[in-house]
Amino acid sequence: MLDVRLPIGALFFILGIMIGAWGYTHPPAGSIETKFGLLPINFDIVWGWLMTCFGLAVFSIAKWDEAAAMQRALEKEMQEKAAEKAALEAAAEVGSEQSGD
Repeated sequence: MLDVRLPIGALFFILGIMIGAWGYTHPPAGSIETKFGLLPINFDIVWGWLMTCFGLAVFSIAKWDEAAAMQRALEKEMQEKAAEKAALEAAAEVGSEQSGD
């Protein structure tokens, strides 16, 4: 089953790259009025960077959770095999004791 965080993370990552690229290729659309004068800030670059970082974080968390789930499944499988092996060894001991009597 597809984890919804994967496509959402990819979406934010791609949109952040696109908005950041737009900001680098176009002049700032607005400025902030300060007591020292106008402060030109290209908000497309800032928000593109933030969206890219958020997309990477969401995607990374989803992949990390997927790896943890795979590790838990592997540990469960190893425990089941160990229990099965112990049961077979116990059955073999009981069988050898019965044949020895």
